[in-house]
Amino acid sequence: MIANDWGFVAFAADIYGADLQFVENITERIELATYYRSNPDVFGSRIHAAVEYVKSLDQVDADQVALFGYCFGGTGVLQYGLNGNDDVEAIVSFHGGLS
Repeated sequence: MIANDWGFVAFAADIYGADLQFVENITERIELATYYRSNPDVFGSRIHAAVEYVKSLDQVDADQVALFGYCFGGTGVLQYGLNGNDDVEAIVSFHGGLS
């Protein structure tokens, strides 16, 4: 998490979890990404947990949270919105996809 003098807080969520941060085998990486893209409820629940955590931080205005994602993360934030979550102010996807 990064906080600054402008009042912004940045937080990067790790969807895979601590045990799978450094998967070197490309086949395993593809399988992980495919799992989350194929299971939108699981993918969305991981993002929801991150949103709830960020909203609980003292330095965060819980009414002013936005999601940004690139590629895999862009797909995740799109899916988050499509899952009916309306608890963030904006969702921005760069190079995200829908399946």
